[in-house]
This record gives sequence, C-alpha cells and structure tokens, in this order.
Amino acid sequence: KSVFIDKKGSVWIGCYYKGVNIWDVSNVNFSNYNQNSKKIPMSFDVISSIITDKNKNIYFGTEGGGITIYNPNTSATSYINSSTGQSNKNDIKSMSLSPDNILWIGTFSKGLSAYNTLSKRIEDNRISSELSALVKETGVYSIKTEANGIVWIGTFGKGLIRYNSIDKTFVLVGNDNTKANFLTNNIIRTLLIDQKKRLWVGTQNGLNCISLNNFKPNHYS
Repeated sequence: KSVFIDKKGSVWIGCYYKGVNIWDVSNVNFSNYNQNSKKIPMSFDVISSIITDKNKNIYFGTEGGGITIYNPNTSATSYINSSTGQSNKNDIKSMSLSPDNILWIGTFSKGLSAYNTLSKRIEDNRISSELSALVKETGVYSIKTEANGIVWIGTFGKGLIRYNSIDKTFVLVGNDNTKANFLTNNIIRTLLIDQKKRLWVGTQNGLNCISLNNFKPNHYS
C-alpha cells in the first residue's frame, strides 16, 4: 500500500490488513507492527500512507483508524482519529506535510483535512468552503505540497486540484477532450514532484506531466 525510507535508511512498508513491516539496516530480518503490537501499536492494520516530519515523528495513515503517530525518540505512540476526538475522518488515503508544519490529509470518501503538527489540532478552516464542498464525498488519493503554499490534490474522479492555501483559491485540472492539453483521466492515483519542478500525475489511464514553472499540463501515455 505504501513505502517509506527514513533518514537511517530503514524501509517501512505499509500493508493491507497486515500493519507495517520495517526492514532496518542493522537487522537482516523484517519486523512487523500491527494493532496487537506492544511497540508501535497501529490504530488499524491497513496502512495507506507513511511520512515523517522534521522531528523524525512518523505518521501512518490508515484506512479505518485515522492516523498513528510514532515518536522514535521517546517510543511514544499517539493517534488522530474519532476515538481521540481530534477528527471524525478515519479512512486515510494520503498525506503530505507542508513547510509550515501543516499535515494535509486526504481521505477515502470524506474529502480533505488539515492538521497543525505544532499545535496538534485539526485546522480545517485552512480549507475554503468551496473546496470542501467540491471534495466532500470524493477520494483524495494523493497530495503534494510546495513551499509557496500550493497544495496539489489528486482526486478519484474529479481530476487534479491546484489549491492556494494562502488566498484559498483553487484551479481544476481535468480531462477535457475539447482542449489540446488535458489529463488522460480524472482518476488520479499518485503524484510526484521532481527536482526539475515538474509534477508527474499518475492516472487511471496513463501518465501526465505538468511544469510547475509555467503551469502548462501535457499528457503522456
């Protein structure tokens, strides 16, 4: 479901109903952590997204138990979900941490959310009411953030959204066969920003590339 490599070189692999497996550079074997583990107990065993912050905390997005947060410095585990009262969105599909310490969270069927990793609070007021309404019942399968406040949101069926989190405006980039440049499909599976400032968009029907410098989408098959 997801793969993450930490700064030590350890490989974390999110699994489907198997929790998370980790291959550590100091250990030739895999270790597994799930809902029943004493160390790093997962809030749910379907792990769809794994990321880290500048303090080396690791966030596990689960499809049923919200987010599990592991602090490797203290070995403490905490959660963001309906059980803790911090969020009513437990079906996490994607996450991305922006430079201003906001964790942007995409869900399977309940749209988008924002979590301040410093104050440890949900701050959905960062999302415009228009954008919230647009993705309210849509899967957000991939998110990428830029340093200038831009959040790229890949949806399951409504194309790609370029959201300016500073002025709360957004632009839809979708599949439109009447235009020369368009996405090959409105179902977005994955996003990647490379070192040349290009956004690669993996869709249900082919790969697309968008230059972030001039924001002109091109389609690739």
